[in-house]
Amino acid sequence: MQLDDVCELIVDCEHKTAPTQETGYPSIRTPNIGPGFFILDGVNRVSEETYQFWTRRAVPQPGDLIMAREAPVGNVAMIPQGLRPCLGQRTLLIRPNRIKVEPSFLNYFLNGPYVQGLIHAKTNGATVAHLNMKDVRTMDLPSLPPIAEQRRVAGILSTYDEWIANSQRRIRILEEMARALYREWFVHFRFPGHDKTARIASPLGDIPKGWEVKRLNDIAENMRRNVLKGELHEPKYYVGLEHIPRRSLALDAWETASDIGSNKLEFKKGEVLFGKIRPYFHKVSVAPFDGLCSADTIVVRARYPEHYAFVVACVSSDAFVAEAERVNDFATPGCMNLVSNG
Repeated sequence: MQLDDVCELIVDCEHKTAPTQETGYPSIRTPNIGPGFFILDGVNRVSEETYQFWTRRAVPQPGDLIMAREAPVGNVAMIPQGLRPCLGQRTLLIRPNRIKVEPSFLNYFLNGPYVQGLIHAKTNGATVAHLNMKDVRTMDLPSLPPIAEQRRVAGILSTYDEWIANSQRRIRILEEMARALYREWFVHFRFPGHDKTARIASPLGDIPKGWEVKRLNDIAENMRRNVLKGELHEPKYYVGLEHIPRRSLALDAWETASDIGSNKLEFKKGEVLFGKIRPYFHKVSVAPFDGLCSADTIVVRARYPEHYAFVVACVSSDAFVAEAERVNDFATPGCMNLVSNG
């Protein structure tokens, strides 16, 4: 069977950018679609009027799926209760026929290795990986299990998803605590014993005595290990910009590549991956393994082990990301002055 056979409808998005405002309905674009979940931090918002116009083909409902047609191609997420989104550019809406397929089962299935393999086979070789509507509608599917079995499988997987979501919430809390500690100690100088520490003048204003002003490249370096396009000697983990989460140091998505169509960079476990394209997306994560990354990523390594945590906190800070966006030509990790106590 084909995907269209188990769906009530598959609807394309409007091929233009919706006007946005501060509040309103979420407009789901490709960066807002993870593999099986929505990423709503910083999501675009639209007015009632825009929402009505952008949903005139079909009003998205709970249980419907939204798929990314580009960057990252193939990611799918299911609309939960309480969310009233509209489609942003390069997305499409899938409404499962609930007599034939359980929506949550289809969500897991489309994000699974079988369908993702089909998608990437169709898009390999393209300058920009892209799915067209015909490819989606005619996507071949194996025979699906009975609906009762689908619900049982989806229920088991959703339990694991809830455990993962709880762990991710804990990670976000711990990361925010680390950011707050960095700001208190190294930005506001409210470290333990600060009230008993004298201040001295510096180019950045008064700083604690014994501290000094340095540039980031004094304690960190931009690693440029180029890997030329072509076949790899062995499969490697690959991290594209689409895999790096927003405002999280915990990298939770990647691919395995056997060959690469363009030049990449090599990174090592523990190094910081900084997405330099549109830095305001705040894509900064710590590599959990050795691998390859997009050339649109800067690989930052602390020069000395004792500076590792400081470098990670600095490069992932809001102030550093804002500075990278301001200069708009961020190419090295040395563009920012900082204060260090060595």
